[in-house]
Amino acid sequence: MQHTAAEYANLTLYYYKGVEMPGLVSAVEAIRVRFKLNKSEMADLLGIDSSRYSEFIHDKRELPRKAIVRALALGVPLGTMVKEYAQL
Repeated sequence: MQHTAAEYANLTLYYYKGVEMPGLVSAVEAIRVRFKLNKSEMADLLGIDSSRYSEFIHDKRELPRKAIVRALALGVPLGTMVKEYAQL
């Protein structure tokens, strides 16, 4: 399920009300849209190649640790990270 940038802004609140957090890809893409970045610019902010970012958003590869830390700094809720990596 994809979320709009406006929905994403309230996801932390939803999480505490018992509504499920979005997946990591949806959360990262929502931030990209909110900041009006293209995919290459988002990849740069995460410290990864554009091709790696493309593989990530198509669920072919995971983000490296440095990109996870940067995603958290950009606003991906910690609950999303916990949900994503608790399933591994």
